[in-house]
Amino acid sequence: MDTLFRWIHLSDIHTGHGDKAYGWDQSLVLAAIVTDIAAQRKRQPEPPIDAVFVTGDIANTGAGRTPTEYEIAATWLGKVAAAAGVSPAQIFLVPGNHDVDRGADKDDAVKQLVTELRDGKKSLDDALAEPAPRALLGRRIARYLDFAGRFAPVGASPDDRLHWVHRFVARSGLPVRLVGLNTTLLAAGDDDQGKLRVGMRQIGLGFADMQEGELVLALGHHPLGGGWLFDQPEIEPWLKRHAHALFTGHVHVADAQESRGGSGATFLRVVAGSAHGDRMPAGIPAGHGYSFGAVVRLDKGAVHARITPRRWSEKNAAFVRDADNIPDDETFSDHPLALSRPLAAAAESAAPKPAGVVASSGEPVAVFISATPEDEAMRAQLQKHLVQLRRSKKAVFTSSSDAPAGVDRAEWTASQLAAARIIVLLISQDYIASDAYYEDDLLRAVERHDRGEARVIPVVLHAIRLSKEPFAKLRSLPSDAIALNQDDEARLDFPRGGCAVDQYPHGEDAAFLHIATEIGKVVAELRGEGDQRR
Repeated sequence: MDTLFRWIHLSDIHTGHGDKAYGWDQSLVLAAIVTDIAAQRKRQPEPPIDAVFVTGDIANTGAGRTPTEYEIAATWLGKVAAAAGVSPAQIFLVPGNHDVDRGADKDDAVKQLVTELRDGKKSLDDALAEPAPRALLGRRIARYLDFAGRFAPVGASPDDRLHWVHRFVARSGLPVRLVGLNTTLLAAGDDDQGKLRVGMRQIGLGFADMQEGELVLALGHHPLGGGWLFDQPEIEPWLKRHAHALFTGHVHVADAQESRGGSGATFLRVVAGSAHGDRMPAGIPAGHGYSFGAVVRLDKGAVHARITPRRWSEKNAAFVRDADNIPDDETFSDHPLALSRPLAAAAESAAPKPAGVVASSGEPVAVFISATPEDEAMRAQLQKHLVQLRRSKKAVFTSSSDAPAGVDRAEWTASQLAAARIIVLLISQDYIASDAYYEDDLLRAVERHDRGEARVIPVVLHAIRLSKEPFAKLRSLPSDAIALNQDDEARLDFPRGGCAVDQYPHGEDAAFLHIATEIGKVVAELRGEGDQRR
């Protein structure tokens, strides 16, 4: 059996909800989820987690009443990422009805538009196609959209993140398409049932240019069934036709069930439990939960999805096996998928790929910048020159300074290094002298480079002797060497003819511009753009 894709599914976090006692309970339960994720990952360290899905209701009021809701969520998701061994770029989110700031509806234009769309007097597809009404709808989840920009690179602007599609190739070589559906565009109150719409525009863009052999997973907040979506009869056949599974939340009850569309293909609906559920009356257990999942190829070539739900045990004050949602004597529920994955093709794609081989043409390249706190100013200066790569969605960047407060630095760094395809090491005397950065960052980075898993780019900030360092065999930047006195004891033994940023003949700003240009060339190479020779 081969695991082709592995994920964690979370939903309904509701940061900022309830009174002080509820808040403390929420804090303890969310911390227990992080602990449980780390424990489950320790029991099954391989294969790595490929993605974390968060299907809405991250905040409680869209940060409208409590401005810190998304800051609390961001800190917690940082801890989830460290426990799961993923980077923020591997966390995919869609909004829920509690991510809507209903205060935005006090604007007459917003209120009128939402009312007319809910009543069917105007077309949601028409509204989403026009900049002005689309902007009015986006205003209702503006804080969520800004928050979502910290995670998976599904849109260069908040407008792009309103609904999205993201395609990439998993570590196993399996092509994956994630479709982020926004079911909350018209959410407005306790009478939402039957008045919400997805619209055919989201469906059409989400499933355009389908490729044979893609694993197609849709994410939304409101589930099919229960009468939430007015246009369910229109969108459900297309979901069943094109998607292998739909991940949702909202109802706070974990479930995984399969059905068959008219074509006979299996369609899996996965509903997450609530990461932190509502306060229940005395004697009724709280409904906290989340799940792991994986797509596996069995020995005879059949492809199945396996869902491993975890539920809260009041007695143990911990998460345990959810026996109510899996067969007896099993740790998961098993669901066949109509996904073609021949044995030979799967085995070939599972083989390690050299870092220079394009794995997912057109997708953003994950770049990790390792720098000590002493060199933070120079790291920030470099990233200013890299901003166009980020804005054009050609690369997504994380750096040492992004480590969330309260997480284990070594574990967090290991997750960033594992996800990065380009690792930039900002070398200085402080860096070389730091055991943490030298062992946790530099040595691990060079190991990944030697295995062909990533491209390591040393950037020498200050003149120090480097000829015996592990990365001396690599081309360093900046690469315009300058003449130095051969007898000068401070002379740097530059790897492959480079020089230091602080000795660059045209100044530091020109040095960082040159470095950013060279990093851009590597990004283009890994994306399959232009000349790949170096």
